[in-house]
Amino acid sequence: MNLNQNKIMYKNAIDILNDAISYLVPHTLNLGKPIPNSETKTAHVQIGKDNFELHINPDFEAAVNEFDYAFILAHETMHVLLGHLLV
Repeated sequence: MNLNQNKIMYKNAIDILNDAISYLVPHTLNLGKPIPNSETKTAHVQIGKDNFELHINPDFEAAVNEFDYAFILAHETMHVLLGHLLV
């Protein structure tokens, strides 16, 4: 999956979230664009220098469809909203 395809997949997943559970979208967008990270098995959020960061394995990202991607974004966003990350 090339960079343009990644952007399209991300945008489509955000659109799916907006249709299904729109209240999560602003929080998901606050995570910023996903950061490619081949060290993570699937996807994770972590505390970055100035904000939370969403990391996703590029191979994993290429293997999921837009609906799965929307679920992953919602899932990772909920980790932040539920305070699962310790400071």
